[in-house]
Amino acid sequence: MKKILFTVLAFITLTFASLWACFNDDPSSNLNNDSTVITCSDGAILGVWVPGWGKITGGESGFDADVTIGASFPYTLNVSFSGFVGDNGSSDTAIKRLILFYYSTSGEWTVLKDIKNPSFTVVSDASAALFGRHCIPSAMGYAKGNVIPIVLYFASENHELFNLQTFLANKKQLSAAATVNAPRIALVVQNNRIAH
Repeated sequence: MKKILFTVLAFITLTFASLWACFNDDPSSNLNNDSTVITCSDGAILGVWVPGWGKITGGESGFDADVTIGASFPYTLNVSFSGFVGDNGSSDTAIKRLILFYYSTSGEWTVLKDIKNPSFTVVSDASAALFGRHCIPSAMGYAKGNVIPIVLYFASENHELFNLQTFLANKKQLSAAATVNAPRIALVVQNNRIAH
């Protein structure tokens, strides 16, 4: 009887541990996730949800990030965007374009996702995979422990998060993101994982 009880208890423990590992490893899970707020131009606020397992307080990269996250790949970037506040106090929430940039190992800012006239609601106070689930598919040439610099861009008819033309004119410089005061995210490469 003790043997059967021990076997059942071991099975339950292993099942719970496996389920916990699955939840803890899922970047779209909100289990123990915190958000970090980045205040941007034109009254815009960007919320970045950080998985509980991905919290990192710093990183040596030469990239001045607003948020640093430990990331396993494929990675889903969960963000919220508040829209823009005009000079007259009105809110501009009709977002016309979203771009996800990363600084490639070849040494320039590169478009990873460019969404024009999105068919979904962009402005929200809840986290969402605005750029798609597993939008960052791999470490893209970076090794474990390296930082992948990420920049997010949002634009409406009358506002943009930063001057896109100036940013692109200096796309070979890592500092281009700081120069235009773009919201900057540093993904520190962790061990890869298998997508569920």
